[in-house]
Amino acid sequence: MGGTPERSDTVGSWLRRHWFALVAWSGLVVVFGLEVAYRGWDVSEWGWFWLSGIVAFLVAAQISRHQGERVDRTVRRLVARGVLTGSDADDAVTLVRAALAARARWVLPPFVLGFAMLMLVFWVNTYGGPWVLETLGVWIEVALAGVAGGVVGMLVTYGMLSSVIGQVQLRLEPIPEHVDGASGLAPVGQLFGRQAAVVGVLVVYSVVWWFLLPQSDYSSWAVAYAWIILIAVVCEVAAFVAPLWGFHLSMTAYRAHLLDEADALGTRIARLRQTPSGDDEIDRLVQRWTDIETMPTWPVPPSLRRRFTWVNGLALVPVALDALGVPDAWGSLFAATH
Repeated sequence: MGGTPERSDTVGSWLRRHWFALVAWSGLVVVFGLEVAYRGWDVSEWGWFWLSGIVAFLVAAQISRHQGERVDRTVRRLVARGVLTGSDADDAVTLVRAALAARARWVLPPFVLGFAMLMLVFWVNTYGGPWVLETLGVWIEVALAGVAGGVVGMLVTYGMLSSVIGQVQLRLEPIPEHVDGASGLAPVGQLFGRQAAVVGVLVVYSVVWWFLLPQSDYSSWAVAYAWIILIAVVCEVAAFVAPLWGFHLSMTAYRAHLLDEADALGTRIARLRQTPSGDDEIDRLVQRWTDIETMPTWPVPPSLRRRFTWVNGLALVPVALDALGVPDAWGSLFAATH
């Protein structure tokens, strides 16, 4: 009997760490079980379009997990780097977390209800008839759409980080000389790059199905999916850029403030160069002047910027191929060989 509380604590700890995996795998068992019940064991008859959508949703949900902890870690790193300052900087994580939680209370409900209603309207308009409301699979997708709305709403809330920082009386003071290539704010770019990857799952899902649709029962959707890819890429870019915009404005304003110092340094450097000595001081001042003049005004390190540009550029290839009529040719080739 003495070991029961300890065992209970162990089980509770395990559930707290692995609850998402437990729910995800249980959900997949139910979904695939429904496929077997309705369509049998012939996997070629299964609705892979729907099933892969469920898997993509779970992958996106997994990426978005612990985003709140990443926000805390980002704020902590900004304080440690000295680019987030203020009289309450030591309590920055607590203050930012509380302010974001207050905003989430009015951001989340519209997203949850809105996504659920859109999914319900989609099914009713697509297939029509009250029988749709009696289908378990429809209500599963409506529920998942509501969960997706909650995830999106929470990510939108985290995207308000720059305005929340100002709300709690903290200040951004970028460091032009910082080696991260983003004036010390690279953790912000990394945070929202990870957040944009949630939408990136939709981009990958759309691109994969753009290639597969001409070979499936959904071949008529191929043209529409090129537009879906384009919309998904635009949404991913917006999910990345929009949260960074407030930081960009702050960094631009801070750089404008430093330009007065750069102008004064330029004059001082010119005068020192007219003297036979002071080379060391000139080098130091030139470096400071260069750092100010070339100070990045986006909190995105160069490596992340290049990777984000290349990935989304490649994702747009199907859109270009669609404009050239490739999906039609692909579908005709498949029809001719089957």
